[in-house]
Amino acid sequence: MTKLTVVLGSTREGRMGEWVFNYFKNQAQNWEKEYNISVSFVDLKQLNLPFFYEAVASLANPDRQLEGNAQIWLDTLKDSDGVIFLTPEYNWATTAVLRNALDYVSHQLSKKATRVISYAPHPGGGFDGGRDLSVLLYKLGSFVLPNPIAIRTLQSSFTPSGELLPDQDSLHQQLSNSVKELAYYAQLFKNNSFKV
Repeated sequence: MTKLTVVLGSTREGRMGEWVFNYFKNQAQNWEKEYNISVSFVDLKQLNLPFFYEAVASLANPDRQLEGNAQIWLDTLKDSDGVIFLTPEYNWATTAVLRNALDYVSHQLSKKATRVISYAPHPGGGFDGGRDLSVLLYKLGSFVLPNPIAIRTLQSSFTPSGELLPDQDSLHQQLSNSVKELAYYAQLFKNNSFKV
């Protein structure tokens, strides 16, 4: 079974990303049956990772063992076949807390499919935050799926509990298709990993 993980990349008070995160939680059971996947969830606010401070860079120290939530974070990514990252845009970039979490990563995302979904309460949809994150994930060796999704004017699409507002069928279809596509490529890369 293909294992997908959804990561909420904001921790601030009043974060609207939780609305999208709740939507994914609400839909997970349906997607698991329909696409033959399992879906887990990581909220960086609950994970509460300390600021990255290791003496040796993660990419130069891939087999290290960490303590507590830092190791849980790495193990979750390692056990995932594909990852969806939800990010807002702070000053035209992804969040510092998500950037910090990715500073811990060495090989855990390498050769795995990832999907970036940005969001914002305005028509820009957090696009620059998503683009910034896509470059970072690419540099960490993941296969970032093309055509990132930017959820525009989020409060016009979701309730805080993750329910879609009326007339949002096209957004529901877009998000469902994005999960289906990620599951397809996650399974493809898992079963056909490149060997030198």
